[in-house]
Amino acid sequence: MTFRSFGKGKPVFILSGGPGHASFYMDSVAKRISQMGYRAIVVNQYGTDASVQRFDTARVTLPQFVEDIERLRKALGYSSFTLLGHSWGGALAMAYIRTYPNTTSGLILSCSGTFSREANDRLNKNIAARLSDADKAAMKRWDDSLEVGVDDNKVMLAQRRIRQVAFTYDRANHQRVINEVVNTSPFFIQVGNRMFADAWLLHDYQVMSHLKDYASPVLVLEGKQDVMSIETAQYITSSFSKAHLVLIDRCGHYPWIDNPTSYFSQIESFLGKKP
Repeated sequence: MTFRSFGKGKPVFILSGGPGHASFYMDSVAKRISQMGYRAIVVNQYGTDASVQRFDTARVTLPQFVEDIERLRKALGYSSFTLLGHSWGGALAMAYIRTYPNTTSGLILSCSGTFSREANDRLNKNIAARLSDADKAAMKRWDDSLEVGVDDNKVMLAQRRIRQVAFTYDRANHQRVINEVVNTSPFFIQVGNRMFADAWLLHDYQVMSHLKDYASPVLVLEGKQDVMSIETAQYITSSFSKAHLVLIDRCGHYPWIDNPTSYFSQIESFLGKKP
């Protein structure tokens, strides 16, 4: 596996979302954290980096992704690190500490997903509610194009771009989100489909029910207007014994775009309080 590193200091590992999104969209977050005096390490999850030439679907499982993070920790020689996960990356971060609870000094869950079908259902309903009639019509046109032979990967990417409007607080940021977040990582559809099946349909990894004993501090950051929902953030917070929930106003799923001042001040404060 590969990674990108910014700055020097105590390590902060950063996990991107998806599953399957190319990790480059978290580079701007990593650069800001590096300016706070830390080494910010953006982890390329398997299949999200163009360097993967021979994609193996069987390689995409939650336990395998957890082991990837642990191998990277050992390879870099860190006994402890802070772990930051955004969206799906937050769910993966919780799976990691469920298996390795003593290798992290703290956890930042940024607009995090979770292992809950109720949360996924709520997310899908919230997305649909935020799409305009024009957005829904555009989605249908792409659905109809499948019947005339348009490549399904092209359709899924186009629809994903449309759906991103639901993830922003300010619709004016839609194009910026598309430019920075929506990528053409070669295997993002395969990674997403396979990991969703593994983590939500095929197995019950019992992640959320084994987090109460996690001893390090946890910061849960959630946009008040995020489609992921405050209810999901509250559920995640209640799964820990030492978690602090901060709701950021005027903020959707990408806080560093919608409200960067509040977002980074919370992260800096949290990192500064840890030994």
